[in-house]
Amino acid sequence: ARELMAMAASSQRYPLEFEIRRKDGTALACRYWGEVVQTPAGLRLIAAAENVTEFRDERLTREAALAKQDAALRRSNERFALAMDAISDGLWDWDLATDTSYFSPGYYRMLGMALGGLETSGLGWLSRVHPDDRTSLETAIRECAAGHRTHFEGEYRLQATSGAWLWVLGRGRPLGRDAQGQALRVLATQVDIT
Repeated sequence: ARELMAMAASSQRYPLEFEIRRKDGTALACRYWGEVVQTPAGLRLIAAAENVTEFRDERLTREAALAKQDAALRRSNERFALAMDAISDGLWDWDLATDTSYFSPGYYRMLGMALGGLETSGLGWLSRVHPDDRTSLETAIRECAAGHRTHFEGEYRLQATSGAWLWVLGRGRPLGRDAQGQALRVLATQVDIT
C-alpha cells in the first residue's frame, strides 16, 4: 500500500514486481504494469498482471551462474598472478588485432626494468633482441602468427637495462585464428638461461 501511495503521489506509471504465495505455499512472481489514479471515489489502481515466475527463476539461475563464473575467473586470475610472480619467467602476449603486446611483471624483472618500460606496440620489443638473433626470431613468430607453424621455440639474446645480454629460451604459440587462418594472439614465455 505504501508503494502504491508513493506512486500515486508521483503520478507515474510503473512496473512493479513482487512475490505472492499460493494457498499451497509456493511462490508466484508477478509483474504488474499500471497506474494509480485519483478519482472522486479515491485512489484507484488500473493495472495488468503477468506471471513471471519462470522468467525470474531463469534470471536468478543465470545470475547465480555468472556470479559463480566470475568467482572462478577471479580465483584463476589470482592463481595465475601468484604463479607468474613466483617464477622468474617472462610472459608476453601479442594481440594482433590491436597490434599491442602485454608483458608480465616477471618479464620486466628479468630485464631489470620498471613496469611499462618496454615498447608495447606490436613486436617493438624485438629491438632488445641481439641483432644476430632478431631476424630468425621475428621470422619464427610471424610464421607462427600466419599459420605456417604451430609453435616456435628458440634460444636468443635479450638486452637487459644494464646493457648485459641475457640468453633466454623463448616458447610461444598462437591463440585462436580468424577465418583467413591468421592468429588472433601469440602468447609466449621467456626463461633466462644465462
